[in-house]
Amino acid sequence: MENGSSKRNQYDVRKFVLRLFKEGKSHREIAQNVGRSHTCVQKIIGKFKSDGLTENKSGRRRKCILSDVTKIKILKEIKLNPKVSEVKVAAETLSNHW
Repeated sequence: MENGSSKRNQYDVRKFVLRLFKEGKSHREIAQNVGRSHTCVQKIIGKFKSDGLTENKSGRRRKCILSDVTKIKILKEIKLNPKVSEVKVAAETLSNHW
């Protein structure tokens, strides 16, 4: 199963859980219909109540080390001289970065 399709299925499950919740179903009834635990259903509903979101919050990944400007400079360097070594690019990047 592809990563994108599994994320899509999770989103669909969340929407279905919220629809059943709005129809007045209990957490345990929803869990039985969806095939998840009632604690999972509680978490989905709780996140929706607190944040109003069905998707995951953004910004929950590793932060970038290099700025966009530095990335562009590295790409230009490689386009100008494709045989440049990684060590040389790293040394130039670090000397210009700090």
